[in-house]
Amino acid sequence: MTADQSQPYVARDSRWRLVQLALGAAGFVVAGLWMAGLFGAPPSPGRWSPEKVMLVGWAGVLFFGLMLFVIVQRLRRAGEAFRIDAQGITHAQMVKQSFAWDEIVALQPVRMGNQPMICYEVVQARLDQLGGLRAKLAAANRSMTGCSFALAISGTDARFDDVLAALEAFAPEHLLPGD
Repeated sequence: MTADQSQPYVARDSRWRLVQLALGAAGFVVAGLWMAGLFGAPPSPGRWSPEKVMLVGWAGVLFFGLMLFVIVQRLRRAGEAFRIDAQGITHAQMVKQSFAWDEIVALQPVRMGNQPMICYEVVQARLDQLGGLRAKLAAANRSMTGCSFALAISGTDARFDDVLAALEAFAPEHLLPGD
C-alpha cells in the first residue's frame, strides 16, 4: 500500500481482537492462580520446587492481570489507537500523547514473539516532561522492547505493512529504518 500524504493514517481499536487478547490474558491469570495453589494442589513440574511454582504463578497473575486491566480499559473506550500524519505520531493506546517528528529520534520495526510493532524513541527533553503514569509506562516499555514507546498492531485494525507505508509517507527520511 502507498500511503496518501494528504490523509493521516489512523489505526482504530478492534473490539474483536481486544476480546481475543482479553480472553488470552484471563486464561493466563487462571493458570497463574492454579500454579499458586488456589484451585487445589499446584502442578509439580519436577525440576522446580513448589515454592518456585507458586512464585511464578503469582508473577503471572500480576503481569497478566495488569494486561487484562489495560485491555478492558481499551475495550471501554475503543476508538483511535494511533495516528501517523504530517505532524508526527499520536499514540492513544494506553495514555494519549502526541510527538512531533522533530521530537522523535529513532523508529524501529520490531517483533516480540509473533507481534509486530513500531518502536520509537523521543528526545530526552520530552521524556523528562513525562510525569506519573506516562513516565512509568515509558520505562516499562523500554525494559521490554528497548525503546520508550511502541505502536502495537495487535488489538487494532491496522496492518503492519500499512503502518510501514504511512511512516514512509510522513516520517522524515533520517528516521526511516534502512534496508
